[in-house]
Amino acid sequence: MTEEQFIKAVLREVDCTKAQKKEIERQLRSDAQSARENGETWEDTRARWETPAQLALDFNENFSNRKEQSMNKGKKIALIVLVAIVIGAAIGTGIAIYVSSQQKEEVSKTSTNTSTEYVTLAKQVIEYFSNGEYEKLDSMCDSKMKLAMKNTSWSDVGSSVLKKDNSIQDITCISDSVNNQGGVTYYIVQQKATYDDGTNITYTISFNKQKEIAGFYLK
Repeated sequence: MTEEQFIKAVLREVDCTKAQKKEIERQLRSDAQSARENGETWEDTRARWETPAQLALDFNENFSNRKEQSMNKGKKIALIVLVAIVIGAAIGTGIAIYVSSQQKEEVSKTSTNTSTEYVTLAKQVIEYFSNGEYEKLDSMCDSKMKLAMKNTSWSDVGSSVLKKDNSIQDITCISDSVNNQGGVTYYIVQQKATYDDGTNITYTISFNKQKEIAGFYLK
């Protein structure tokens, strides 16, 4: 299925107004374009989007639960913060970042102690995000991430996925890895947060060597 066919299939499945469909189409095309510019193939994007039916279901659920929210807070696409460097190798349906065997070997030797450090840092990021401590969160971002967030506020992202006063019950680390892209090393941590109302959100957060947030993805 081509990108065009996929988008049309999603639009057939969503239950919304014509204006909302146009916004969904814009979001999908924008996401695909940004991904291409950052080296993601259509096959990678299609895997990340899952199936047209599933993606449409996500949008339909978003309409049902948050009719008062604006369409730029689409659950699956608009909440992906696309920075200049897209990091996603930590998740199977994400963007594949290929590293030579030698590079992987060298990185893995240094990742044992740093792994715990970045897992703890990712947990702190999730707690700041969940508690609405957006100034602290913004202070942790690298320059490219801060630039990306000028068009999407942390509060908008937070309010679109979390209910007010919804506390974290548990945070579980799913995976952590180290990847090298263009000679730059990134530490990627994926964690699942469970909230009081039963909501589960999976966060994939990438950091640079300076322990700054370089990527933020949630679903």
